[in-house]
Amino acid sequence: MKEIIIASVPIIGLFVNALIQVLSFRFFRHLGLLKSIFLGVGAGFFVLVLLSLILSQQWIISIFVQGLTYIALSYCYFHFINLGQTARRIRILREFYDAPNGLSCEELLMFYNSKEIIERRIERLLAGKQIIIKNDKYYIGNSFMLLAARLLVVLKIVLLGKKSEFDKKT
Repeated sequence: MKEIIIASVPIIGLFVNALIQVLSFRFFRHLGLLKSIFLGVGAGFFVLVLLSLILSQQWIISIFVQGLTYIALSYCYFHFINLGQTARRIRILREFYDAPNGLSCEELLMFYNSKEIIERRIERLLAGKQIIIKNDKYYIGNSFMLLAARLLVVLKIVLLGKKSEFDKKT
């Protein structure tokens, strides 16, 4: 029985991750989505370490192996959340859902022309201080976001074997 619990530690961590992320996002709106995600990942990893220390005699190996599994699960959870927030197909379906009288193609294009999409993204990046403006040019603002972006590239290389879905596999 103890082995089953030990094997379940990454899943327990993921459950804590999702629970803390959802609760912090709903009850502490000022945090924003990204910070609630990081809070959830940290809380889940904390639980993973705690359970590994309590349950396993070889806790260093346990934390390493289960930590890798947990990071992979958290990566999937992050993209599940991200899909619901940013995928155009889902957002377009929500636009149709919110329009009880339907939308014409022209009305839909008013929401989704490329210039407006870029402008909205830049506004969000500026509001979150992820980018800054100097001399009418945009620069990385919060170095933490650059670190997070680089970490995602490393994870994609490790898990997918390429930096981007647009890279050709060699």
